[in-house]
Amino acid sequence: MDSSPDARIVDVTAGGDDDGQYAVRVAAEAGRRDRQRTESLEDLERHYRGPEVGAIRRHMNRVTRRHMRIGGDLLDYGCGGAWWKDEMWDGFDTVTAAEIDRGALIEVGRAYPQAVLWHTTNGIIDSDRRFDVVLSSSVLGYIHPDQGPPHIACCHRLLKDGGQLVLTRVLAHGLTNSLRRRRLIAVEGGSFAYHYSRRDLIDLLGRHGFRDIRPVELGLRIPGLPWSVNQALYGAVPGLMGGLLPPLLPFLRIQHMLVATK
Repeated sequence: MDSSPDARIVDVTAGGDDDGQYAVRVAAEAGRRDRQRTESLEDLERHYRGPEVGAIRRHMNRVTRRHMRIGGDLLDYGCGGAWWKDEMWDGFDTVTAAEIDRGALIEVGRAYPQAVLWHTTNGIIDSDRRFDVVLSSSVLGYIHPDQGPPHIACCHRLLKDGGQLVLTRVLAHGLTNSLRRRRLIAVEGGSFAYHYSRRDLIDLLGRHGFRDIRPVELGLRIPGLPWSVNQALYGAVPGLMGGLLPPLLPFLRIQHMLVATK
């Protein structure tokens, strides 16, 4: 039997219809991943200082992990590539990785042979399986806002009763976006980014049946300072940058995190 990552991928697309907006996203992500994967994470961090890596990302991973219910069955919905999975997946009985990007799933499958691999061409999953925890990281904000409600509805449907949604690293609407006077912006590769307010997310989860919705502070960026300086501050005083300052300066938040219960 072929046990290669490609052979392990199961198509769970709801309805089986492709979506052109997701195709754009897949192409953009594949290009970004190809550029990054020419070097190791350690090498990339020597010259790239954005919030996707470094002390900022590790702080956000620690916060996310701290608020996850560890154990049982995990669905990483919009899992991306293989980086950081060791910090998120440890302690669960089973892990299912779901993605629109088949190339990302192959990368995950090589690194994590025990992971179940699900592919959906339109971002929505058709399965009878139910999970104790659904992790949605860096999904909302990186898909079109019209696709946000179906994603959250699918998260709710795939959870067991009493299960936990961990919605994290959602692009935050703040000072920069207010100055631009728009939330939806074009990004490199033909894709886009959409910035949410905290109230947007609380209302979205509430409309889809979630309860006990609780925001968690992830951190902020001090404007006018390069990412390298912000990274250094997270390395030196993560409690200040990630915990104490965001409630005082909410318009400087980088990303949102919320946890909720079905």
